[in-house]
Amino acid sequence: MYQWFSQQFELKVNQIFQKHSKKNQVIKFGAHALEELDNDDIEIREVMDCMRNGKSELISYHWEEPFKSTKLIFLLFIPDKPPAHVVLLLNEENIFVKTAYNIDYSKFKPDGKTRIR
Repeated sequence: MYQWFSQQFELKVNQIFQKHSKKNQVIKFGAHALEELDNDDIEIREVMDCMRNGKSELISYHWEEPFKSTKLIFLLFIPDKPPAHVVLLLNEENIFVKTAYNIDYSKFKPDGKTRIR
């Protein structure tokens, strides 16, 4: 069941990023996301390209009550850069990019997906 939901979320997010390129959808980057992207030398364009072109993998999702939306964490494979995470809030047809950052391997296993507890 988890696999099915993961696939549905990945498809939905990919569709929104595809449609956004046609100006039909809203994708917003929060101030924290912009700061973290700048700190880690990741460009908005690179995040958008990864999400549009299947260079990402959904690694976690759950309902985020305060935001009344689903929180999704993707692993990004940006060409010529270390793997990164992007945290999105998905609400209806819109996406809010909450944060994005290079993976800190002191907090994650080498697969970049599994948090070290």
